[in-house]
Amino acid sequence: MIGGGIIKRPLVYMMFGFIIVFLFMHIFFKERIFKNMYILDDYFKEAETLSCEVSGKIDTFNITSSTDKYTGEEVISYKVIIKNVVIEPATFNSDAKNSTYKFKKLVFYCDSDKLLMPGNIISFKANLKKLNKRTNPGNYDEESYYRAKKIYYKAEPTSEITLKSRNKNVINSFLFSLKNQMRNIYNKTLDKKEAGIVSAMILGEKSTLDSDIKELYSINGISHILAISGLHISVIGVFIFALLKRLNVSLEVASIVTIIVILLYADMTGFIISANRAVIMLMFSLFTTINKRTYDNVSILSFAALFILVNSPYQLFSSGFLLSFFAVVGIIFHEDKDEDSFLLSSLKFSFSINLFTLPIIMYYFYEIPPYGILLNLIVIPLASIVVSMSFSVGVVGSGIIFISSFVCDFFNSFMDRFNLHGDWFNYDATKSLIFKTLSFFMGIVNYILKLYELILKLTEKLPFHVIVTGCPSLVRIYIYYIFLIGFLYAKRNVNKGILFRFFSDKLKRNLVFFVAVFAIFFLKAPVNFSVTSVDVGQGDCHILRTGQNEAYMVDCGSTSVNDVYKYRVSSFLKYKGITRLKYIIMTHADDDHISGIKEILSVSGRGEIKVENLCMPDTAMKDEAYMDLVKLAKENKVKVLYIKKGDKITTKVGGKPLNINCLHPFEGYLPEDRNAYSTTLSMEYCKVRFLLTGDIADEGEKEVIQVLKEMQGEYDILKVAHHGSNLSTPEEFLKLVNPKISLISCGKNNRYGHPGKELLKRLEATGSSIYRTDESGAIEVMVRKGRVRIKKQV
Repeated sequence: MIGGGIIKRPLVYMMFGFIIVFLFMHIFFKERIFKNMYILDDYFKEAETLSCEVSGKIDTFNITSSTDKYTGEEVISYKVIIKNVVIEPATFNSDAKNSTYKFKKLVFYCDSDKLLMPGNIISFKANLKKLNKRTNPGNYDEESYYRAKKIYYKAEPTSEITLKSRNKNVINSFLFSLKNQMRNIYNKTLDKKEAGIVSAMILGEKSTLDSDIKELYSINGISHILAISGLHISVIGVFIFALLKRLNVSLEVASIVTIIVILLYADMTGFIISANRAVIMLMFSLFTTINKRTYDNVSILSFAALFILVNSPYQLFSSGFLLSFFAVVGIIFHEDKDEDSFLLSSLKFSFSINLFTLPIIMYYFYEIPPYGILLNLIVIPLASIVVSMSFSVGVVGSGIIFISSFVCDFFNSFMDRFNLHGDWFNYDATKSLIFKTLSFFMGIVNYILKLYELILKLTEKLPFHVIVTGCPSLVRIYIYYIFLIGFLYAKRNVNKGILFRFFSDKLKRNLVFFVAVFAIFFLKAPVNFSVTSVDVGQGDCHILRTGQNEAYMVDCGSTSVNDVYKYRVSSFLKYKGITRLKYIIMTHADDDHISGIKEILSVSGRGEIKVENLCMPDTAMKDEAYMDLVKLAKENKVKVLYIKKGDKITTKVGGKPLNINCLHPFEGYLPEDRNAYSTTLSMEYCKVRFLLTGDIADEGEKEVIQVLKEMQGEYDILKVAHHGSNLSTPEEFLKLVNPKISLISCGKNNRYGHPGKELLKRLEATGSSIYRTDESGAIEVMVRKGRVRIKKQV
């Protein structure tokens, strides 16, 4: 296939040409392109929101669920995307050129499904907001995600939604009703957990998907079956086509009907990118079958990529697009020999796909599931049964329910004409019988999904079931693909030229290949010491990078972000490839410093992160929060140490010594409140000095000032105490420290007003450069050969 001559495939050239031109424009004219996209950004220079009137046509909407921060109860809302959007700002700035602005799409959330019907034209008053940028390496990037979908802003409705025009599209109405009915069938015929899985697999709705199941599938490398993908489209397309042929329908009719059904299905599920690729390739496959033409998968794949990218160029940076297309490239390169057994052929097939998708998985998810190849040998064949059975039961069941409703209403009305009143045909009883019948067929699906869960949970108990790799550099990824494609191309042409003959020896070829792969992904550059103030909202978390897989952590907590470790810190650690925390140092027991530590201790040793030691301040104020953390650490087999003034931690990073000295509290210190006993650390690496202060204040701060007077040394970097409160870090303290760089960890628009204006003035008076997590996201201070480099996320 590949060796058949690229020159005969102009679509390949067109695709690569478009990608090269787009990347050139993105690199050199990014600012101008974004200015044309984010045309309302000038409004947000002075305010967080823009009051406006929004109108548009409903494109899609999905149910979403979240947990209320205060009550812990599940909150149901609706994520709505509207198209052909018109925005009329309520206020204008002096530079405004238009009274209205038009966008292709806009996203908003609401708490009612009233009037939410695809095709309905609606309007409402709203506060327009910018999409959130990624504030920590490895975290979810809302702005990039929606940019690929041509959505540049989000709205927060401030009034009731008003209907301007009802949907007049018969097809949209039909698909909307069918989707609701199929969801209802799955909920009635399956257990709650399994119904959520099937709704995600068949309807693309993940709102009811159990979070533990989602994580279980993800870490074991089979999460692709939970999204509408090429697998689903192919299975449904082949199932319909085979069924029609079984019914002796002509080739032409079977092909056309299959194409129509697949297009309707893709429309119903929102034309997801991976589904678009599969639909295009399936359509061409059926067209070539009808016309008895040669199907060239390379040209068709190139056309599908070109079609998608011309419509939405920023899909080039989305994981869904890349995984979908590179998986097909892996299939194209797959070698299937006649003498291979079914098991060997399947292993080669799965291995080939993984070879091409491995770097993408590492780049976007920072970990690989080593057993994924074997699991997919079980999962994919059974997934074909799940998809075909669920789809057919959902569609046929919806049809039967509709017909039975019509028949019951018709006969009851007919009997009423003869004054024979009564519920002759009870629709509820009929519907109950239908659901019982459908449950029988869905029983197969139920058992398969329970089998999945059992296998995945057993796999979790195996050693190295997840390998955290960190995010590889783009250079290493490019080298990998150049080598991989060159290797496979040469392998197919071993009799052509010197390069190809070099690979003619199988042992030599495989040895060189695996050495190169190992070198690219596992021989990494030495780690330089760094301190990162992670953006955790209103809280504190500082990561000290000390090794390839190792780090120290000082505090981890937040009062503004729920599950702060899960949603902010975990992905950061994975991004950096950190799997071991040698020390977690708690400064004090306030929730905005320990809520994440509780999460980490709970998952320590389960494969994701390993905590060796928890360092607690040696204070006489051991209250309930303090002792609960000690208890949690011991329950999870984490060693508890008590740190006090004079204690030292010494290690080496990159062959250079790192010294950490505890300045406060002294042994048995009894303060008036928790802040006063905050562990205060002095660190030095390559003559660069850091001072980490927790929330030190009042009497505790006076103790630290006395110690600093004795030490008589200034600091290069200061972690400002108490999130920049006016009541901490006084002038006397700053004169002693005289920091060149000040780091402030605080939440955006926090209710405490941190950092305080008076504190900022005191810092500015020292000439210190100020960096804030609420403005810059994560702030990484890197030290190399005595030089300091600051890297901001935003």
